[in-house]
Order: sequence, then structure tokens, then C-alpha cells
Amino acid sequence: MVHDPEPPSARPPEVVHTRSEVASYLGYLLRRIRLLAAQRSAASAAVPGGEGLGERARLKEMAVLLLLRQDGPASQQALADRLAINRSVMVKVVDELERNGLALRAEDRRDRRRHAVTITAAGALRAAALVDWAHEVESAIVAPLEPTARCRLVELLGTLSAAHRPPLPPPLGTALLWLLTALDHDLEELADDELAPLGLNTRAFVALAIVDGACGAQSDLGAAMAIGPAATVELVDQLERAGLVRRVRSTEDRRQYRPELTERGESCARAARPVLEAASDRFASHLGEQGREELLGLLSLIAGVSEPAKRT
Repeated sequence: MVHDPEPPSARPPEVVHTRSEVASYLGYLLRRIRLLAAQRSAASAAVPGGEGLGERARLKEMAVLLLLRQDGPASQQALADRLAINRSVMVKVVDELERNGLALRAEDRRDRRRHAVTITAAGALRAAALVDWAHEVESAIVAPLEPTARCRLVELLGTLSAAHRPPLPPPLGTALLWLLTALDHDLEELADDELAPLGLNTRAFVALAIVDGACGAQSDLGAAMAIGPAATVELVDQLERAGLVRRVRSTEDRRQYRPELTERGESCARAARPVLEAASDRFASHLGEQGREELLGLLSLIAGVSEPAKRT
């Protein structure tokens, strides 16, 4: 399976024009927006005490602190269940919070075998700072949308989240950045399971679909995937080793190479396409066809890609 790393550094988001087929994949749009959000996050004003934390780590930290602030002490298992986060990941998050004096573990009075996590005064201040940070990043992400369209986007994402995750109170339950990241994770996990028998994952298939479209150079693939040059080279290397693409010299610039699908790559992409479409349709079925198309249109605008074509 092919996995691409996070973008190595912050850079302005690039507007790309993908084939309408690729722009119609909900998972592609969610991931591209999340990676663009990570770039915005790295370029945003530093959150006090958050130096070195990536966008996803900040979001998990914010989510835990907000729940503790709103609902009071809770066990690590309860927090993991509410946020749909792996238990071992939650342990690491709480470890980091406790190490930084933002939360405390104490013996649970109702069950001495467990520990309850409690937010500290410093943790409450940190939670407020993280909410400000999230609002800053969200404002940059949704800049292409009118206010009514922004509200509609949150409504649609909230409907999807309610169908797949435990309900969360505001501001977390309506936080655009949290919704985008959580849904990206959930859909990718579902689609990856469906694609596994084909030896692919979602990101590998999307890369193949982009290469199959208007991909004149490796840099075009990187722009469409919202990843940096080093990550793009690594991704193409992995696809080439898997026999899915080959590098050919660019006709526009003989000094550059462009990826091209091999016969095996074409076969894998052809087999994976209906599998991914079916997984995406099931995931978004709670929105109905009209809501799904509306969501894809809004996400395409903020992702900076071509408008997806409606299905006939």
C-alpha cells in the first residue's frame, strides 16, 4: 500500500484543475482540504505552548480539553469513545497534556481501578487559545465561500458526522476543522478497507486517477495532492516500485519527467473506481443525492479544484 506523508512545510495553497472525475471523490476533496488546512496551520500565529505540534495533534488536544472543560472529569476510555479516537492514541494525548500541566490524572472516586482526567487552569487557557487558532485556520479555508454557504457546509458536514460519530456539543461539534479532519479519517479508513483486496488504498488510487488525467509533470501531481516536492517524489517512487506507473520524459521540458500509468496501473485504477465510488456513496448516503452534490460543490470551491460533474 502507498502512503504519502504530511506536507513538509507551509506554502500557499495552489489552485489546481483536476479532471471532474477526481474532483467528484469525496475522500479526495476532504483530504486535500485537510492538507491545505495543515499548511495554513503551520503558517498561522503560534499557539502558546504549542510549538512543534502539527495540525492533527493540536486538534486532538483541543478536542480533549474542550470536553473536559464542558463536561468535567472523564476517564481516558470515555474520552476515546466520545471522540472516536483509538485508545492508545488517547493515552499519548493525555500523557502530553499532563506533561505540559494542562490536565491531571486522578483516581476515579467511583472506580478506584480507573483514573479520571481533569483539566487544569492552564488547560482552560490553552483550550481558549486553540479555539482561536482553529477559527483562524477555518476562516482562511472557507474564504472562497459566502457566509450562507459556509453555514450550509457546516450543516452538511455535521449531518455526516452525526451519522458516523458520537454527538459532540458546540463549539467542537460545529468546528469546521474538526469535522473535516474526523470525516477525512473515517472515510479513508472505510475506503482503504474496501480497496485493500486490490492492493491499493485511497491515496494511491487518487494519485493514479490524477496521473491518468492532465498530469504533465510530477509537480502537477504534487499540486493536486497538496503535498510537497519531496513527498511527491516518494509517492511516485512507491507507485513505480509497485508497477503502477513509469516515469517518461516530459514533452514540454526535456529536463523533467512525468508519471504515466502502466498497463497494471490502468487495470488497478479501473477495478478500484467502482469500489471507491460505492464506499463514498454509502458514507454520504445520509445526505441524499442532492445534499451529496451540494457538498461536493462547496468542497471543490474551498479545495481549489474543478467543479465535479454531476452524475447522469
